[in-house]
Amino acid sequence: MVNAAKKGETQKADIARKKWYKNADEIAGFLHCVNHCWSEEKWKDMMYSHLEMTEKEATLRLNGKYTADINIFDDIENEAFKMADYMFCGIIKMCFHNKQN
Repeated sequence: MVNAAKKGETQKADIARKKWYKNADEIAGFLHCVNHCWSEEKWKDMMYSHLEMTEKEATLRLNGKYTADINIFDDIENEAFKMADYMFCGIIKMCFHNKQN
């Protein structure tokens, strides 16, 4: 996607972006299937946010806006921590639920 965008090939970049989001949908669905304590929609929301920020970061870097690039990287990192916390909480809930049964 980044290479296509760098070359000005917007159609190729759009196709790659759609595949990127489709992959996020598939991952969200898989995670919900393996642990029903995780909401598929919540995973999609977090992943979409992550992808949007990652694309923005790449654009900023390509345009030489390094300070803004660093700032959004911090946001991406915080989003990843939130995803990790959500994953951890879901694992704990599933383990607790399994012990109850």
